[in-house]
Amino acid sequence: MVMLMGLTMIRKMGLFVKFSTYGVIFVFVILLFIIGMGIYGFTNTNYVFQHAHTKDESEILLFNSNYPPLLGILGGGYFLHVITLPIIKNAKKPEDNAKNVFIGYFLTFMSYTVCGIMGYFGFTGTYFTSMPNYNGILSNCLLMFPPGDVAATIIRFCTFCQILPALCLMFACQRSQVYLLISGDAE
Repeated sequence: MVMLMGLTMIRKMGLFVKFSTYGVIFVFVILLFIIGMGIYGFTNTNYVFQHAHTKDESEILLFNSNYPPLLGILGGGYFLHVITLPIIKNAKKPEDNAKNVFIGYFLTFMSYTVCGIMGYFGFTGTYFTSMPNYNGILSNCLLMFPPGDVAATIIRFCTFCQILPALCLMFACQRSQVYLLISGDAE
């Protein structure tokens, strides 16, 4: 916590933006992991629309009332997209802003869609349903893996490296907005 507070006191947002751009590598690793889990689920599970009767079957729920964990994830995602405004404002080539924003939002939409579909099938597949104490997909799907799972540990590290600069960037933007509100002058 102390380290995070120290990182958020850095005034230059360019450092966070540059570090966050390297996070694209971590996003691809996480996407490949979720796609891999989805492919594993598709190849090893017989999905049915009614109640599953065997251990090789998994039920696909078209409607479910257990969606509140997703609301926090989606709300946080939409909140973080607002952070692109200061980045766009200081772009080197402002004439490319419309194209860059469209590409960014389209790739975000595609990654959410792919993660949602492949993650649903992957995390409801027989790999997890055969585990004791399986109660469906958890709000943090990495908690579904045992502590010694190497792939899950790598994904946890990638998630940490992705969230840390985003959180610092978010705090830096909030700090500058509060400073602007109080003083009437941008930092």
